[in-house]
Amino acid sequence: MDMNDQPKGARPWVNKLRSLRGASLLAALALAALLITAGAQAHIERGPVPMTLQTLALLVVGGCLGPARGAAAAALYVAWGILGAPVFADGKALPGMEFLDSKTSGYLAAFPVAAAIAGLAPRHPFALASAFMAAHAVILAVGFLWLARFLGAGAAWEHGVAPFLLGAAAKSIFAGAIVISLRGGRSVS
Repeated sequence: MDMNDQPKGARPWVNKLRSLRGASLLAALALAALLITAGAQAHIERGPVPMTLQTLALLVVGGCLGPARGAAAAALYVAWGILGAPVFADGKALPGMEFLDSKTSGYLAAFPVAAAIAGLAPRHPFALASAFMAAHAVILAVGFLWLARFLGAGAAWEHGVAPFLLGAAAKSIFAGAIVISLRGGRSVS
Protein backbone atom coordinates (compact mmCIF):
# COMPACT_ATOMS: atom_id res chain seq x y z
CA MET A 1 0.00 0.00 0.00
CA ASP A 2 1.38 3.36 -1.05
CA MET A 3 1.39 5.94 1.75
CA ASN A 4 -1.21 7.94 -0.21
CA ASP A 5 -3.58 4.96 -0.66
CA GLN A 6 -6.57 5.02 1.61
CA PRO A 7 -7.69 1.85 3.38
CA LYS A 8 -11.11 0.66 2.17
CA GLY A 9 -13.82 1.44 4.69
CA ALA A 10 -11.58 3.72 6.74
CA ARG A 11 -13.18 6.46 8.73
CA PRO A 12 -12.98 9.86 7.02
CA TRP A 13 -10.58 11.32 9.59
CA VAL A 14 -8.12 8.44 9.04
CA ASN A 15 -8.25 9.17 5.29
CA LYS A 16 -7.70 12.88 6.05
CA LEU A 17 -4.77 12.06 8.35
CA ARG A 18 -3.10 10.00 5.64
CA SER A 19 -3.49 12.76 3.05
CA LEU A 20 -2.05 15.69 5.03
CA ARG A 21 0.76 17.77 3.55
CA GLY A 22 3.09 20.57 4.67
CA ALA A 23 2.51 22.21 8.02
CA SER A 24 -0.57 20.07 8.71
CA LEU A 25 1.49 16.92 8.25
CA LEU A 26 4.22 18.23 10.55
CA ALA A 27 1.62 19.03 13.19
CA ALA A 28 0.12 15.53 12.89
CA LEU A 29 3.58 13.94 13.22
CA ALA A 30 4.30 16.08 16.28
CA LEU A 31 0.98 15.05 17.87
CA ALA A 32 1.76 11.40 17.12
CA ALA A 33 5.20 11.79 18.74
CA LEU A 34 3.48 13.36 21.76
CA LEU A 35 1.20 10.31 21.99
CA ILE A 36 4.30 8.10 22.14
CA THR A 37 5.72 10.45 24.79
CA ALA A 38 2.54 10.08 26.85
CA GLY A 39 2.89 6.30 26.61
CA ALA A 40 6.45 6.53 27.88
CA GLN A 41 5.29 8.40 30.99
CA ALA A 42 3.06 5.46 31.98
CA HIS A 43 5.88 3.27 33.23
CA ILE A 44 7.07 0.92 35.93
CA GLU A 45 10.74 1.14 36.80
CA ARG A 46 12.26 -2.32 37.04
CA GLY A 47 15.89 -3.01 36.40
CA PRO A 48 17.72 -1.47 33.46
CA VAL A 49 14.62 -1.33 31.18
CA PRO A 50 11.32 0.20 32.37
CA MET A 51 7.94 -1.25 31.40
CA THR A 52 5.95 1.41 29.55
CA LEU A 53 2.96 1.93 27.30
CA GLN A 54 5.05 3.67 24.66
CA THR A 55 5.09 0.63 22.36
CA LEU A 56 1.28 0.48 22.57
CA ALA A 57 1.17 4.12 21.45
CA LEU A 58 3.83 3.45 18.82
CA LEU A 59 1.79 0.63 17.25
CA VAL A 60 -1.37 2.75 17.21
CA VAL A 61 0.55 5.60 15.58
CA GLY A 62 2.04 3.32 12.92
CA GLY A 63 -1.25 1.54 12.36
CA CYS A 64 -3.16 4.79 11.84
CA LEU A 65 -0.57 6.86 9.97
CA GLY A 66 0.83 4.14 7.72
CA PRO A 67 4.42 2.96 7.33
CA ALA A 68 6.21 6.12 6.18
CA ARG A 69 4.39 8.58 8.42
CA GLY A 70 4.39 6.22 11.39
CA ALA A 71 8.15 5.77 11.03
CA ALA A 72 8.57 9.55 10.70
CA ALA A 73 6.59 10.16 13.90
CA ALA A 74 8.66 7.55 15.75
CA ALA A 75 11.90 9.05 14.42
CA LEU A 76 10.73 12.50 15.54
CA TYR A 77 10.03 11.13 19.03
CA VAL A 78 13.52 9.61 19.28
CA ALA A 79 15.11 12.76 17.84
CA TRP A 80 13.39 14.91 20.46
CA GLY A 81 14.96 12.78 23.20
CA ILE A 82 18.40 12.93 21.60
CA LEU A 83 18.06 16.71 21.30
CA GLY A 84 17.37 16.91 25.04
CA ALA A 85 13.56 16.96 25.34
CA PRO A 86 12.32 14.95 28.35
CA VAL A 87 10.22 12.50 26.31
CA PHE A 88 11.48 9.10 27.43
CA ALA A 89 10.27 7.10 30.45
CA ASP A 90 10.23 9.09 33.69
CA GLY A 91 10.68 12.33 31.76
CA LYS A 92 14.24 11.47 30.76
CA ALA A 93 16.17 12.75 27.80
CA LEU A 94 19.31 11.21 26.33
CA PRO A 95 20.96 14.20 24.70
CA GLY A 96 23.70 13.70 22.16
CA MET A 97 26.26 11.09 23.08
CA GLU A 98 24.31 10.06 26.19
CA PHE A 99 22.02 8.19 23.78
CA LEU A 100 24.92 5.89 22.87
CA ASP A 101 25.70 5.28 26.54
CA SER A 102 22.14 4.33 27.50
CA LYS A 103 21.17 0.72 28.03
CA THR A 104 17.74 1.39 26.48
CA SER A 105 18.90 3.04 23.24
CA GLY A 106 18.57 -0.15 21.21
CA TYR A 107 14.86 -0.35 21.95
CA LEU A 108 14.38 3.30 21.03
CA ALA A 109 16.45 3.03 17.85
CA ALA A 110 14.13 0.26 16.64
CA PHE A 111 10.99 2.39 17.02
CA PRO A 112 10.88 3.78 13.45
CA VAL A 113 11.21 0.31 11.92
CA ALA A 114 8.56 -1.06 14.29
CA ALA A 115 6.19 1.80 13.44
CA ALA A 116 6.70 1.09 9.73
CA ILE A 117 5.87 -2.60 10.30
CA ALA A 118 2.74 -1.54 12.19
CA GLY A 119 1.81 0.77 9.31
CA LEU A 120 2.06 -2.08 6.82
CA ALA A 121 -0.19 -4.35 8.87
CA PRO A 122 -3.29 -5.72 7.14
CA ARG A 123 -6.69 -4.92 8.62
CA HIS A 124 -7.76 -8.44 9.55
CA PRO A 125 -7.64 -8.72 13.36
CA PHE A 126 -5.39 -11.80 13.53
CA ALA A 127 -3.01 -10.48 10.85
CA LEU A 128 -2.91 -7.07 12.51
CA ALA A 129 -2.07 -8.53 15.94
CA SER A 130 0.56 -10.77 14.33
CA ALA A 131 2.19 -7.82 12.55
CA PHE A 132 2.15 -5.84 15.80
CA MET A 133 3.83 -8.75 17.59
CA ALA A 134 6.46 -8.76 14.82
CA ALA A 135 7.00 -5.04 15.45
CA HIS A 136 7.49 -5.79 19.15
CA ALA A 137 9.91 -8.60 18.23
CA VAL A 138 12.03 -6.11 16.27
CA ILE A 139 12.11 -3.72 19.24
CA LEU A 140 13.02 -6.51 21.67
CA ALA A 141 15.66 -7.99 19.35
CA VAL A 142 17.46 -4.70 18.73
CA GLY A 143 17.08 -3.77 22.40
CA PHE A 144 18.50 -7.13 23.44
CA LEU A 145 21.53 -6.78 21.16
CA TRP A 146 22.24 -3.29 22.49
CA LEU A 147 21.66 -4.21 26.15
CA ALA A 148 23.89 -7.30 25.82
CA ARG A 149 26.81 -4.94 25.16
CA PHE A 150 26.38 -3.69 28.73
CA LEU A 151 25.13 -6.74 30.63
CA GLY A 152 26.06 -9.82 28.58
CA ALA A 153 23.56 -11.97 26.68
CA GLY A 154 22.16 -13.91 29.64
CA ALA A 155 21.40 -10.86 31.76
CA ALA A 156 20.12 -8.94 28.73
CA TRP A 157 17.61 -11.72 28.05
CA GLU A 158 16.65 -11.97 31.73
CA HIS A 159 16.16 -8.22 32.24
CA GLY A 160 15.49 -6.89 28.75
CA VAL A 161 13.40 -9.47 26.90
CA ALA A 162 11.81 -12.20 29.03
CA PRO A 163 9.86 -9.83 31.33
CA PHE A 164 8.38 -8.05 28.30
CA LEU A 165 7.11 -10.98 26.22
CA LEU A 166 3.65 -11.29 27.79
CA GLY A 167 3.18 -7.51 27.86
CA ALA A 168 4.24 -7.25 24.22
CA ALA A 169 1.62 -9.82 23.24
CA ALA A 170 -1.08 -8.07 25.28
CA LYS A 171 -0.18 -4.62 23.93
CA SER A 172 -0.14 -6.00 20.38
CA ILE A 173 -3.67 -7.34 20.74
CA PHE A 174 -4.93 -4.20 22.47
CA ALA A 175 -3.26 -1.89 19.92
CA GLY A 176 -4.80 -3.99 17.15
CA ALA A 177 -8.26 -3.51 18.66
CA ILE A 178 -7.69 0.25 18.93
CA VAL A 179 -6.46 0.54 15.34
CA ILE A 180 -9.35 -1.54 13.97
CA SER A 181 -11.76 0.68 15.87
CA LEU A 182 -10.10 3.87 14.64
CA ARG A 183 -9.83 2.64 11.06
CA GLY A 184 -13.51 1.81 10.97
CA GLY A 185 -14.06 -1.92 11.14
CA ARG A 186 -12.39 -5.23 10.57
CA SER A 187 -12.58 -5.59 6.80
CA VAL A 188 -9.62 -7.28 5.16
CA SER A 189 -7.49 -5.08 2.89
